[in-house]
Amino acid sequence: MLLNLGELKQADIELQQKAFWLAFAEDSQRMIANVRTEFRFAIHNRSIIPISVNDTDYDNSYVASTYNGVVTYPLEELRLLPSAIQRLSVASLIHGVSPALRFGKVNRAVVVNNWLLSTNLYPTMDLDWLDKLLSELRETFPQHAILFRSLNEVTNSVLLEHLRRSGFLLAPSRQVYLFDGHEPNFIDRHNNRIDSKLLQQSSYQVVSYDAGASAQHDFDQHRLDQHYSHIQQLYDWLYLDRYSRNNPQFTAQLMKLWRETGMLKFFGLQNASGSLDGIVGLFACEGAVTVPVVGYDTSKPKSLGLYRRLMAIALRESVQQKWMLNLSSGAASFKRLRGGRAQIEYTAVACDHLPIKQRIMWRSLAGLLQKVAAPLLERYEL
Repeated sequence: MLLNLGELKQADIELQQKAFWLAFAEDSQRMIANVRTEFRFAIHNRSIIPISVNDTDYDNSYVASTYNGVVTYPLEELRLLPSAIQRLSVASLIHGVSPALRFGKVNRAVVVNNWLLSTNLYPTMDLDWLDKLLSELRETFPQHAILFRSLNEVTNSVLLEHLRRSGFLLAPSRQVYLFDGHEPNFIDRHNNRIDSKLLQQSSYQVVSYDAGASAQHDFDQHRLDQHYSHIQQLYDWLYLDRYSRNNPQFTAQLMKLWRETGMLKFFGLQNASGSLDGIVGLFACEGAVTVPVVGYDTSKPKSLGLYRRLMAIALRESVQQKWMLNLSSGAASFKRLRGGRAQIEYTAVACDHLPIKQRIMWRSLAGLLQKVAAPLLERYEL
């Protein structure tokens, strides 16, 4: 059932996904500068389920490193807690457990359906097929934990319940915000109406390479080729420079690969001189969509509302396509005001097949996150 990269080349599967993974998996760091990982692949209904494999790589982004997700990144996020006493207490706790996480080999893991995005979206999987995959993963990687990232009770209820019954631990990771395009009452909220009017103003033109994606104008191939590095820069200015360099550091090569294989649908805000001041990339899977690429020129005046315009595009698309939009975490107040429904996101972990010190570490970590992290996430809308 598990395929390596060479075997994937011979597989008779959907061409779009195959072309993407054959290019990506050759060298993950060329596509995401702060991710080093290997891949195995499973095929389900002629679609690819990517499985990342790591052992240490503590400098990886959280999309491939549990250690980064529970130690490195949270230490940066402590600035969001309003109380200095809370910040000091949580920092002491994180520093206290970090040696135990390394000792327990927290990064020795295989992550199922890991697209290396902040939010992974899941296709519907036959549960008998999934059980066979899990059995093979336990046999092939007897010292690696088996992880599923980005699960929530709204979009992944069946999978979550199956994993829970199969003995997986559920570790809270963050709070995400959902907008249901099948019930688009949120689009009539006051803030969304203002943002929609802003998007329609003539100071910016919405552009896209996809004429069928509600864009007012389309990039030609030559123009888009010139924009890949600039698209990366727009993303970097927001997600790396303003937020954290622990976010995945997507490269221009990956922006190009996403576009050429159609794995992401890009929309840009083009100014009067013809250059991009903002970009948003949408990743869709079976009626759900997330926004792994958002960026804009942060030197521009806030009054231009570039972020508001980009989010208005994502909300508009979710309504027109009837998608469940997962806007991930962060900017909680902004998303709540526009009708986002908060959901705790979990990482599901199978560890019963592991050596005892790893089992103890994972059980202790899951329990700690349930008791400490989840209440903080809900209370402070993190």
